[in-house]
Amino acid sequence: MSIGLVIVLPVLMLALGASAQYFVKVDAERTAEAAAEEGAAAARRFDGSAEAGQTRAYDFLDSVGNDSLDNVDVSTSRSGTEASVTVTGTAESLGWLPFLDRDISETSTGPVERYTQ
Repeated sequence: MSIGLVIVLPVLMLALGASAQYFVKVDAERTAEAAAEEGAAAARRFDGSAEAGQTRAYDFLDSVGNDSLDNVDVSTSRSGTEASVTVTGTAESLGWLPFLDRDISETSTGPVERYTQ
């Protein structure tokens, strides 16, 4: 029984660690997606701007505590018809599974509010 335990226990520990890292990454992805949507909503407004979208995305990340997303960068663009906000970063590492992919990039794009006759 001890030989089986020596084989099975490391596999179980690896599976547990991988699943925990996966859930941290999912949380980071959802946080980045929500920040991108908040930023895009601000940038899309009739009186909005790319800078307003970027500021709103950063403010959102600050307001939610953002413990799962590191190295955050927010990039925005706005044309006459479309606004886009991209939030990139890396999911927090649990430390003992460094080989897992932790890169995150979420984008929200939508039409700019405008007055037409």
